[in-house]
Amino acid sequence: MRRSLTIAAVATLLVVWVATSAVANTVPAGQWAPRFCAALSSFQAHLTRDGKKADAVLSGNITSLAAAKTTLADFMGKAVKDADTAISAVKAAGAPSAPNGAKITAAFVKGLQNARNVFASAKTNAQHLPTKTLSAFESSTQKITSDLNRGSAGIIASFTNVQSLDTSGKVGAAVQAEPACAFLKNA
Repeated sequence: MRRSLTIAAVATLLVVWVATSAVANTVPAGQWAPRFCAALSSFQAHLTRDGKKADAVLSGNITSLAAAKTTLADFMGKAVKDADTAISAVKAAGAPSAPNGAKITAAFVKGLQNARNVFASAKTNAQHLPTKTLSAFESSTQKITSDLNRGSAGIIASFTNVQSLDTSGKVGAAVQAEPACAFLKNA
């Protein structure tokens, strides 16, 4: 039952497509990049940290179905809050002063909103997991995992055009030059 929670996949997808750029005021790309990367880095770190228990449940490390259900629902709830925090932080970072800067920010906000919606739906599903039999529980968690995988495809779609929006290369260059964005290079 190895289903390394798609949370890591969702976080990775967010990070993979970030190698460019972020709805408030326009700021120089060099000032925008550290704020933007801090928002994504924090989101990814929280998903990774909080997802360890959920990963264990989805990998079959279950001693109590009720506790496993609570673990999954709690994780999904935290992921929703983390996504909300990331959305706010990306918006607060403003838009990079570059051609299509506002569109770049909007694409990342949309992707984070998609992630939030995926986690919210998974939370609802996790709250309704059956706990009478292991087979019913496993079957339902497979559906949650499948839904998370489908949701990650929507997140990818939100980010597919971001690099093409950075027509001047300013945003990509700012992200590449920013130490706070180094985690993106390893994604």
